[in-house]
Amino acid sequence: MTSCVAKEPIKKIAIFGGTHGNELTGVFLVTHWLRNGTEVHRAGLDVKPFITNPRAVEKCTRYIDCDLNRVFDLENLRFCPDSPQPAILAAWEAEAGGNPPSLAAE
Repeated sequence: MTSCVAKEPIKKIAIFGGTHGNELTGVFLVTHWLRNGTEVHRAGLDVKPFITNPRAVEKCTRYIDCDLNRVFDLENLRFCPDSPQPAILAAWEAEAGGNPPSLAAE
């Protein structure tokens, strides 16, 4: 297990559900928070929930082309068709003026 201490305060948090499309607890929570974000809203924080792998969630299967939970670095994510990276970065760009999250949690 590794850990680190952030040099800057954490201000942007991405919460993911649905990395594996057949694990529905995270999907349920993220869907709930997308409808009503008051539970995850905190003063001074920008918290955004994301469905990580919507195609797999739709089919209720672990993954379609690539197991996102086995692709841990940005270089490999670029080659994974189901990678949420482009959508997440685009959402931050559109909604929060860029700057990706400083903390991501699933």
